Amino acid sequence: MSDTKPLVLTLKQPDDEIRYDHAKQIVEWLIAMLRDHSGDYSKAEWKLSASPESSHFSIQKDGALFWVLKLVDGKMDFEIQDDGIFGLYLQYLIRKAALHSYLDVYVGTLRLSHDPGILLATHFRPGLMPLQGKDIPFEVIFLDLEDFELRADTPTFRMRGFFAQKHGKGPVYLINTSLAVYFQTKKRYEETREFAIQVAEDPEQFARKYDLELIPTDFYTYFFLGSSKIINGTTFDIKHISRKVFVKPFVRDFTRPKSNEIILNNESHMQLMDKVRKDESLDACLKRVLKDELQVADDYVAARIERVEYDRDKEDKLTPRLVVDVYINGLRKHQQERKYDWVSLK
Repeated sequence: MSDTKPLVLTLKQPDDEIRYDHAKQIVEWLIAMLRDHSGDYSKAEWKLSASPESSHFSIQKDGALFWVLKLVDGKMDFEIQDDGIFGLYLQYLIRKAALHSYLDVYVGTLRLSHDPGILLATHFRPGLMPLQGKDIPFEVIFLDLEDFELRADTPTFRMRGFFAQKHGKGPVYLINTSLAVYFQTKKRYEETREFAIQVAEDPEQFARKYDLELIPTDFYTYFFLGSSKIINGTTFDIKHISRKVFVKPFVRDFTRPKSNEIILNNESHMQLMDKVRKDESLDACLKRVLKDELQVADDYVAARIERVEYDRDKEDKLTPRLVVDVYINGLRKHQQERKYDWVSLK
């Protein structure tokens, strides 16, 4: 063990408390997941000790205390002492249990993404993490893992990528893993704009954006676009728009808990549609619609192209139409008293 502080994950029920029976089901599910894999864990004798009057759940493995979990004030605390690969695996299981039970996971005041594969890396041994070297100014904050399993008591996984902060604070960046491997091998870091692209202003925004599918995972797609602000869920070329393209924006408030609500045109009460004008980028088009047409914001947090539709223009020419979710960061102060038609999309 190193001097790394234990990781404490807190599970919370949004707008409610976790009840004893629910907490017990979560603990039993975790035991079942450990037992379900190969190696000593599947052969071990597991025992759970708890009672409705107690705020603790004691898990024993082959008669020895394995884990003590707490239910306090309607929240569950999971303390992970292991700062190695197995500790990462325990975090993955807890996050998976939370997703299965529709619970939020916090580390202090930071809410983590609902995706269990986006693992917090800050409480684990530095030697386990990528980006090792005193000259590298980035520190890994999130790992993007898949196929995380326990085989013969050894967790195995495939890393899709990772996200980092400069000197452990500020904006979150998607790292070019190929270049990171090169620097790691050569034991020499060279500053280059091809190494990282910013994807969020901070870890809190990262979690919210990731859950809304507004965080890129393909480095070079967004490096060559020059921005990660518009996530392209299609193969349509949005960098070189040289023909007429219609845009159908669904405007959503990034700060509202219900992300399935959209804002309609305040005067016509209809879904606004527009087009990308000559010599205008899609980014400039979206800003113009928000500022001049809807008058709700000067800019947007992020956008996602969901699909491509087709229609005919006034000259009866077949024209593509981009369906875009556009997230604004709250209404401008002088607009907040106006009445907007928020409509739920189900």
